[in-house]
Amino acid sequence: MLLRHEKYCKYCDTIKEISEFYNKTKSSDGKQNRCKTCSHTRRKQYHLENKEKENAWARAYAKNNKDKLRDSTLRSVYGISQTDYEKMRSEQKECCAICHRHETLVSRSNYSGKVEHSLHVDHCHSTGIVRGLLCFNCNALLGKCRDDPVVLQNAINYLKEKKKRNAN
Repeated sequence: MLLRHEKYCKYCDTIKEISEFYNKTKSSDGKQNRCKTCSHTRRKQYHLENKEKENAWARAYAKNNKDKLRDSTLRSVYGISQTDYEKMRSEQKECCAICHRHETLVSRSNYSGKVEHSLHVDHCHSTGIVRGLLCFNCNALLGKCRDDPVVLQNAINYLKEKKKRNAN
């Protein structure tokens, strides 16, 4: 006899904790008939058998839902909406917050051509707080120096020193 917090998985023929089953609102007990492990295995098997079909669907979905996917990514990764991004972009006059180059002057492309959103969301990696929008190069610069102002100041001092030596 099953306890209230248990459920039988007919796919692996075992009794498991109810937490081992995904939710299903249309089910009488609110859970799926197969456990999470069996669901994962079945999903993986289906994907392997229908890889081309699923990849074609994913490409078509991505092509037809660029704005929706962009907004979803901004929300999940940075906690901002597409509207927030556009507001920051407008406030920065479509320019990088560090080098002040206009986004149309930033050469950023991928294999399929020009990337529409050439200004990247800059955020603090320890707090997650969004700081502004940067071009690819300035964003990489901060990443390479690990957001450390001392490293950046040392780089500035180095460049100034070399410039003085070369001028003499």
